[in-house]
Amino acid sequence: MKRLFAVALLLAAGCADKDRDYAFKMDYPVDAARLSLGGDIHVNIDCATREVNVISDSSNGIFSRHINKRISNICYKKTDKLDVVYRFEPAKGVKQDMIATQYPRVPPASNSDKLSDGNS
Repeated sequence: MKRLFAVALLLAAGCADKDRDYAFKMDYPVDAARLSLGGDIHVNIDCATREVNVISDSSNGIFSRHINKRISNICYKKTDKLDVVYRFEPAKGVKQDMIATQYPRVPPASNSDKLSDGNS
């Protein structure tokens, strides 16, 4: 009986500290990746009403649409007001530029009428 009580006490004590502040890490917007776009957005977020006030957006609205899509994740278990600056930095090089690397974007040098095999 004492062992059962001790196990129950340990389980209750172990589960009591599981209340975490879930910090949301913003992912990179797909629309911005298609344009190889980098920049930042400054927003005021009221988590109680799920209202977003955009102060500045360097992407002509792409980043603010991304914030509005992710408002539930950002405000998860939060009811306060947030003043946040998100910075989006694309990867360097052609791998991030989805428009420039679409197949077959570049014809082979030998025959310009033939479609690319994807290696050029």
